[in-house]
Amino acid sequence: MNQSCELNMKKPKNTPFYERPAFEYAIAKSESQNCLGSGEALVQGCLCLRISNIHNEVKTKTYLWVRYGNIMDFRKRLLEVHRTAPLDFLLKSTVKLMAVRKGQSCVWCEESMEQGSIEVALVNANDSIAMKKVLFLHDACKDDLADALLFWLMPPSN
Repeated sequence: MNQSCELNMKKPKNTPFYERPAFEYAIAKSESQNCLGSGEALVQGCLCLRISNIHNEVKTKTYLWVRYGNIMDFRKRLLEVHRTAPLDFLLKSTVKLMAVRKGQSCVWCEESMEQGSIEVALVNANDSIAMKKVLFLHDACKDDLADALLFWLMPPSN
């Protein structure tokens, strides 16, 4: 397991990712969740990109994490997901195609998603949390997010 971490990097104050409310800088507070980029457990205290379902109609908040050092791995996973891939493609993958659940919105564009449509799913399939969490992204939005990730690689300034 890669234990390197950006422990000495501080979370910028009130700094959303590209002014997208579902994306923000955060410091990992536990090791029970895995990184969407590497699939490995987070290291407590690491700087991360935290993705949430703040636009969904459901009341329960879901948070998924990408460790700062694994942004490029997460970007690669996004770009590798194709509509022609079988739905069971990489069952343990953190980024795959799935049918949208009721009340979901795209984490990137914030628009509602049609229940049952096949879209890109961000999944905590590998972590130690018993309840699996899924956030959705329109297939058409994944390239925009992947492009934005390139610019997020610049270390935040305080």
